[in-house]
Amino acid sequence: TEDAQHLAAERAFDGQGTLELNVCSGELHIRPASGDKLRLRIETGSTPSLKMRAYVKDLDVKGDHATISLEFPHKYHAVVTLEVPSIASLKSEINLGAGKLYFNADGIQGNRELNLGAGDAYLTMMGDHAYSNFEANVGMGSFHDHRPGGTSSHFIISRDYQGSGDGRLEVNVGAGSIDIEPRKGETI
Repeated sequence: TEDAQHLAAERAFDGQGTLELNVCSGELHIRPASGDKLRLRIETGSTPSLKMRAYVKDLDVKGDHATISLEFPHKYHAVVTLEVPSIASLKSEINLGAGKLYFNADGIQGNRELNLGAGDAYLTMMGDHAYSNFEANVGMGSFHDHRPGGTSSHFIISRDYQGSGDGRLEVNVGAGSIDIEPRKGETI
């Protein structure tokens, strides 16, 4: 469905294989989905000069592979929500040029790589059961782990954690911050 400031799409995807998401700028929310459907919702703060679908450069979901590329100019303040079914074999690569990235690490399984050029990455995860290895890197900015026993750092940060779960989680921010919140049951 589509109107002047909204676009919604749903595709069959069982949460296995690979997922690649590329977004130029905006606010990006990655949440777990129930069932076997990948759901994409986009809302802009102002009406774009072109139809919404013109900014969706790639929406290719076939079998066990999903590639999504969005090129919304910063001035439209795009809010993108992607609901992803996932299992331990999913390999996800999420790339956001600039903006805010909200990621439910407990709900999205598998090997996950999140790359943010400039902005703030917010992760929700309880304890260490969402990963076997968690690597967090910030080129210039801050890192705040609000989980019990967590630490905060500023400037150039590289953290490596071993966990009790499955899958690798890597979060890279060029300039900005990584914040980890342990809010159980909440999806951001």
